[in-house]
Amino acid sequence: SRGCLNNCSFCNANKFFRLGGGKALRKRSPENVVDELTLIYNNYISKGLQAKVYFYDANFVTIDKTGKQWVREIAEGLVKRSVYIPFEIFARADSFSNDDDGLINIMKKAGLESIFIGFESGSEDVLDAYNKGVSAAQNRRAAEILKKHAVLGVTNGFIMFGPYVTFKGLKEGAEFLLLMGQASFWNMSQRLQLFPGIALIEKLKQEKLL
Repeated sequence: SRGCLNNCSFCNANKFFRLGGGKALRKRSPENVVDELTLIYNNYISKGLQAKVYFYDANFVTIDKTGKQWVREIAEGLVKRSVYIPFEIFARADSFSNDDDGLINIMKKAGLESIFIGFESGSEDVLDAYNKGVSAAQNRRAAEILKKHAVLGVTNGFIMFGPYVTFKGLKEGAEFLLLMGQASFWNMSQRLQLFPGIALIEKLKQEKLL
């Protein structure tokens, strides 16, 4: 898929992918995706090439039923054709609920190895400042669900340092990472990065925090 339906203030994906007009989120058909992966499998993987596919969709699993059905059809299509390719995806913490065991299992059958989640913070205040649209509790629940299925990535999206992070926020962030087994140097050292089109830039200018 191309685009993003969310409006996190630290990210320019929603705006960038709409520069050419059209819908905020556009998806290829499941059959089209499965056809391409089948071609890759037959021409390379089945002949001994050790490879992994990275789906760089801003959010591979959207929270709506239609989005999850799209993912399921891709996974089931691969399984039906006996095409197994290790792959990794990006998702949000609210992409998964306790009802998604079946979806995650069929994805694993098709080759899912890890999921990169945009947690961003373990602090409610910081998540609100970034207009993330998820809570710290949702972050924890998502991490627990993916850990249960052994597909939580080693590194994830986490903004440890930023203009709205207080010492309290740093402590909450560190505690979240420790609790989730994510306290790597990478996760604990990332800072907010600003690129053209990010909504937060104007706010930071007005507050003289840029």
